[in-house]
Amino acid sequence: MKNGRLNALSAPLATLLLTAVVSGCGDAGGETTSARPVDAPVAVPTADATAETTTPAADSAAKVTAPDACDLLTIAEIKKLTGLAVSIRTNTPDRCIWIVEKPTDSHYGGLTIGVQAYATAEEAKEQFKWFVSERVPGIGDEASVRESGVTELAVRVGAAKLTITEQNPAITQEVLFELGRSVARNAG
Repeated sequence: MKNGRLNALSAPLATLLLTAVVSGCGDAGGETTSARPVDAPVAVPTADATAETTTPAADSAAKVTAPDACDLLTIAEIKKLTGLAVSIRTNTPDRCIWIVEKPTDSHYGGLTIGVQAYATAEEAKEQFKWFVSERVPGIGDEASVRESGVTELAVRVGAAKLTITEQNPAITQEVLFELGRSVARNAG
């Protein structure tokens, strides 16, 4: 700190010094107070080191990459398969929502694709059992459709479960299955 040059200290070293001052290296009686043993090692990262926080579970489990929901269908594919125009697309971390419409007959609604990743294909297969309502052959590794006011098609591809939900009466179940086939191809 000669000549007032605090900026000559690296950020990690300055942080370490500030921590030592704030936590108190000693009290008026000369005793050392510390939250850790005096001989415990202290890791000081270098200025160009990147910090990475991990947990033991994260270290031992394979990192899973799920496809981005909005990459699973293009606007051209939606228009070709449904005959509907896409007016709005919204992307969230685990789903993509398209507003689709057919202005000539007032069909207006949404098409949503959700993505859920699992650690392994076996785990995805086990969890997929909870979504099975009516099996649909020939789509992805396995597929199921269920009706509850809207039609939802769940497709398992490897370690991912993809759901395609229609909220537009112009999207028939057969069109939904074609959308599911495209999504499964694009995810694989």
